[in-house]
Amino acid sequence: MKRLRLVAVVMLLAGASAAAAKDLVSAIFHVDKPKPLAGVLTDNSGAELANQTLQLLDGHKKLVKALITNSTADYDFGTLQAGEYRVRVKSATPWCEPVVECDAKACRIKPLRACVRE
Repeated sequence: MKRLRLVAVVMLLAGASAAAAKDLVSAIFHVDKPKPLAGVLTDNSGAELANQTLQLLDGHKKLVKALITNSTADYDFGTLQAGEYRVRVKSATPWCEPVVECDAKACRIKPLRACVRE
């Protein structure tokens, strides 16, 4: 009986881990003229998120470029041409969907927020 409970707990934890590892994709963001998408990936507390896998997708979720943030959480997708894009965060941490913000000069990923997933 104890062994059965242990197996059930392990299966539950594996399921929770798999659920948390889902791809998190931003809403479409529009680039009206060429501008860089670069910055430091952080969470809401300001902690730098090193070694995180990020993907730049076109508006139809086709991969444009993938990278991993460096040891100081820097990312640089280079200069984006005019068009529609999304960003995907691939992480075991249960982040909410990323938000990309563009101004007249550049685009950046806003600090990631932790989300509770059911």
